Amino acid sequence: MILGEAFLSVLGLGPNPPTPTWGNMAIEGVRFHRIWNVALPSGAIAAFAILANLLADSLQEALDPRRAGVEG
Repeated sequence: MILGEAFLSVLGLGPNPPTPTWGNMAIEGVRFHRIWNVALPSGAIAAFAILANLLADSLQEALDPRRAGVEG
C-alpha cells in the first residue's frame, strides 16, 4: 500500500499536497531540487518494504506447517 501511494503521489494522483505522505515528501524534493528531501522519504519507503518482506518471510517459515522438519 505504501509503495502504491508513493507511486501515485509521484504521478500526481495521490493525496493532495498538504497531506504528509512519503510520496508527497519525495515529489516536493524533486520540485525544489533538494536531494535530501528525495533521499530520506525514498530511503524510508525502501527500508519499510524490505523489513515488511523479511517479517513476512520469517512468519511464513515459523507458522507454515508444511515446512515443519524440512531443513534448507
